[in-house]
Amino acid sequence: MAETGEYADPEPLAQAPEGGVSSPQSLTVLPDGTKPVPLGSGTVRSVLGEGGAAIVYEVWNEQLGIKRAVKVLRPNAMAQSFDRFTTEMRITAQLRHPNIIEIHSVGQWNHLPFIEMERLEGSSLDKILQKYGALPVPVTLAISIMVCRALKYTHNHDYVMGDKHYKGILHRDLKPANTMIAANGVAKLMDFGIATPANASMHTMEGTFVGSLQYLAPEQLEGKKASPSSDLYALGAMMYEMLTGTQAFPERNMTKLISMRLKNEYKQLADYRMPLPRALLKCINSCLAFEREKRSSSAADVLEALERIYGRFTRRPPEALVEYYLHQLQAGGKRTTITFRRRLPVARIAGGIAALLALGAGGLWVWSHPSVVATVRQRLTGPVEVRDTTVVVKTTTVAETVFVKQPGQSPPSAPASGQPREKKPAVVYSYAQQQQPAPAAQPAPAPPAARAQPSFLVQLMEKYGTDDLLAIVGLETGQGNHASALRVYDSLSANLMRTKRALLYRMRALQGLGNTARLGEFFEANTIPDAEYYLAKAQFQYGQRRYREAVATLANCRTTQAELTDQRAIERDVVYYKALCLTGLYNAEATEQNKTSAMDGWFDVKFAFRNETNHRYFKYANEQIRRMSSEAGESR
Repeated sequence: MAETGEYADPEPLAQAPEGGVSSPQSLTVLPDGTKPVPLGSGTVRSVLGEGGAAIVYEVWNEQLGIKRAVKVLRPNAMAQSFDRFTTEMRITAQLRHPNIIEIHSVGQWNHLPFIEMERLEGSSLDKILQKYGALPVPVTLAISIMVCRALKYTHNHDYVMGDKHYKGILHRDLKPANTMIAANGVAKLMDFGIATPANASMHTMEGTFVGSLQYLAPEQLEGKKASPSSDLYALGAMMYEMLTGTQAFPERNMTKLISMRLKNEYKQLADYRMPLPRALLKCINSCLAFEREKRSSSAADVLEALERIYGRFTRRPPEALVEYYLHQLQAGGKRTTITFRRRLPVARIAGGIAALLALGAGGLWVWSHPSVVATVRQRLTGPVEVRDTTVVVKTTTVAETVFVKQPGQSPPSAPASGQPREKKPAVVYSYAQQQQPAPAAQPAPAPPAARAQPSFLVQLMEKYGTDDLLAIVGLETGQGNHASALRVYDSLSANLMRTKRALLYRMRALQGLGNTARLGEFFEANTIPDAEYYLAKAQFQYGQRRYREAVATLANCRTTQAELTDQRAIERDVVYYKALCLTGLYNAEATEQNKTSAMDGWFDVKFAFRNETNHRYFKYANEQIRRMSSEAGESR
């Protein structure tokens, strides 16, 4: 699958073996990983992974006291593999980004080229998916953001190869197997073996393609020129797989798979039983669009969209969230499987509801099923009420009633064709017994309070595009809608109310409302092993002038992690509030010991914000130090 065009690789570091074998290399025996053979900057310790064209070793650098990974081309590698290996060496060596594997050096071992790179403790994304299945939405977003950051960088990277200047690099083989998830939560792209300059004319030979079939964009399958949107298609396929635990094109029969790929036929995300924000669904569907013109052509635009959605879930940096999730998996994570929504014949019946209403039918009969209600709600512009098993649809011109069919009953007669229909209020027909329809009656309206809560929750579900009530509590809190967040919290199940995340959201809402009485009751009734909780409790105690208790509470912040917020931000606030509490003790009892403790506290604040001298904490620290210093001078 040779490629032709304007771009040609510079001269390789060594001559590629003709026909796949050259005499010096063919006689070379690669280390088996059991002996300390010198390789790269260190000695071999073990084999990390093997592929058809290369093998990766872990080596130990004695002088630096660090581990590194060394990728060595196999002796029997084909000329094409040799060229790709050389391309990977030359391109990756020029990339410097926190979400791209770092190359330290290249060279030859017994006439075989090798790449020495950073050794990451962790696992490739494909192995994580194989073991644990679908990932939570926030974790999927976090990993996708880091991958997209790398794509934004590579697609806009200026570099020189040989004597030519290039703008942008296309990875062309983006997939979970080429995405490393380090133990510290950082996602890194690997394997730039078939990467090419974005502005070069690169075409595969007719009838051939280069890359992994599951993730290639349609234009790559047809041998057409790749573009930044081709990498974004692969990112969309990766997001699909992370959310569902299933590849977008899971077919194993090669003929059927190619047919599905060429038609871009895959199970829609909406067909899975999982709540997804509408914005995320739109973003992924856009990435997976068949026509490249309908896809976003900019990784920066996709990154902005993903970061905006991610911000609704958490303020944690993506790396911190993924690291926390990995720890949870190691503590006993189980495989997650996402199933399809059950599709019944009723869905087809429901599909005709809107059409019949458009034709002016006076009443419709459908089978009772939640999907019918959902379909009516989506297809009609008027408000919808659900009373027991009867759906009442109020259009803008005339009231329509959708009757829920009971076996053996007949509908009320519809007006004869051509007769004008009178504008009248909605009528609800209720059938108490099978075989005997009850007379039409106007039921007593439900009390307003009884309808308020479902309507309130439905509005929020539609607002955020999810039916995950706990996520909605967090989103409402994040937007400052604290009273609304508490209402949703009260709708949670008893078990969900007691979870750490739910309690933290409730605490935030009570803080936001400034309800000190309820907040005090909350702290008396709950102890949460989280740095954010201890900081909030200390702030409450400070407001109550319980300074010594607050100082003791703040000490717990240093021994616990914050699940929902940035740990560094917590630590900065801890230093500040400790100084405030020590100052409160000094103001209450102006002893020399209390003054020294308070002064030390403010000097700690100045040190913590030494690089932000305009920060209000730094300025206030200066004021307090000057005040206490002047008081000391006056006392003399």
